[in-house]
Amino acid sequence: MRLRQKGLLVTGVSVAVTVISFAAQAGGFPLTGSNATDPYLIMRSAGNACNQGDSVTCTGGNGLTSNKYYAFFVEVPVGTGELRIELFDADVGLGGSEASAGRDQNAGRYDYTLRNPSGALQTTRFASGRSTGTGLFNAGGSTVNCQTTGPTSGDNAWCLYYQANSPANGHWEIRMTPNGSGGQISAVGLRARDTVTGRDLNVYARSYIHYGNQTVNARRDYTVANNNNALYPYVTAGCSLRSYDFDSDNDGNQFHTFDYLGPAAPLSVTHTEGTTGFSGNDAWSSTTVLHASDIAANRYGIWRQQMDSGN
Repeated sequence: MRLRQKGLLVTGVSVAVTVISFAAQAGGFPLTGSNATDPYLIMRSAGNACNQGDSVTCTGGNGLTSNKYYAFFVEVPVGTGELRIELFDADVGLGGSEASAGRDQNAGRYDYTLRNPSGALQTTRFASGRSTGTGLFNAGGSTVNCQTTGPTSGDNAWCLYYQANSPANGHWEIRMTPNGSGGQISAVGLRARDTVTGRDLNVYARSYIHYGNQTVNARRDYTVANNNNALYPYVTAGCSLRSYDFDSDNDGNQFHTFDYLGPAAPLSVTHTEGTTGFSGNDAWSSTTVLHASDIAANRYGIWRQQMDSGN
């Protein structure tokens, strides 16, 4: 029996040329990374076919044909004293078989790069996650510890990826790219903080993320009830937002709930397999939430999205 990862989600307005930010919580995602039920961001590789649910990195089918990496962004406002970026469980299979823990499956490698707001590559403490040594390697190929003081292993721990004082304000980009085609599956967390001001920094994805079907310890629940691990789309224009899912053909119990959190009239919409229908095998599908009209431009700003990827 094959466990199929659930698909990618894109949130955007139906008439806008800009894809709306799919924001994680301020500070990062998951909220802690230490709870047994925390969901993760899931990444696969070219060794996995598209009918296993990841259209970004898969081979063949209806997946992407270029730009086959995940991109996440950190919003750094003016006056930030320190930019501190950490990755959770940045190794790839160092702990052996982690399927029972809802994390990595199969040994392999993922490469991590960081760009500042001008697009220039930055030197980071580690440049890849692997399955040997501490699980973390710098650009020169040497293993590095997870933290300067504290845990050494990159497995199941928050690890210091980058630190800079008085960073340039703007949007910093972290790219995560599979290296090799060994069929690795990596679960990772991402957070950013300013330890000088004590402020969490917003972390977001511009378009899609792969949230997977993690049937271990309720890790399929991206909800407020599950340790406040919901996601927060940001809507800026148009009369409707549209969500896209990919390869959601193996579970009938999944749902997506969108709640408007702003000052206008409340709105909550839930999509289920029975009421709306999700995508089929190696295919895309979309659903629409109408939030405004030609005469009432409202419900722009922060929304909350909760979902369960089935069982």
